[in-house]
Amino acid sequence: MEYYREQMMNGERYYSYHPGLYHNVVAFNITGILSEIKGAEVYCGCALFLSTKDQVVPDVAVVRNHDILMPAGIFGVPDLIVEVLVFASARFDRGYKKQLYQAHGVKEYWIADAKSKSIEVYLLGDEGKYRFDGVYFVPEDWELEPMSDEERSEVLYKFSTHLSDELMIDVREVFKNVK
Repeated sequence: MEYYREQMMNGERYYSYHPGLYHNVVAFNITGILSEIKGAEVYCGCALFLSTKDQVVPDVAVVRNHDILMPAGIFGVPDLIVEVLVFASARFDRGYKKQLYQAHGVKEYWIADAKSKSIEVYLLGDEGKYRFDGVYFVPEDWELEPMSDEERSEVLYKFSTHLSDELMIDVREVFKNVK
């Protein structure tokens, strides 16, 4: 079987297989939405070189500093990174990669989960640590059914990124075409 991605984390090489259909749909949808950010470039599955020991491939990266863009990939710190969970990489996305991005100063980190149709958002605080900003999800019909109109109105479908005051991310659009 062919490997999809080769990544190096803390000097060790890791290989991952082709992600599934819904993983790609979510990454594609997020890339399209974030491409609306003025002055930023959005990359899907591009190599990211943070150190000689850490060369990873985030699912989506948003970059405003064009000086870090090279033909081989991104050589520096993106402004926002999104990882779309798959079973095989979830422990890295929630563990080592989250710590790696925090240590290098990635200002915003999202963990998207196609299975639960949710996005966890983490923002880098002044002390250099991620703080949990919120979880945004698309509830199933059976979850909405017993709710009152008032409870339904409190379901958070939209959130913003620190990169743009105008852009509102609608999780229903992120998970569009995901069954």
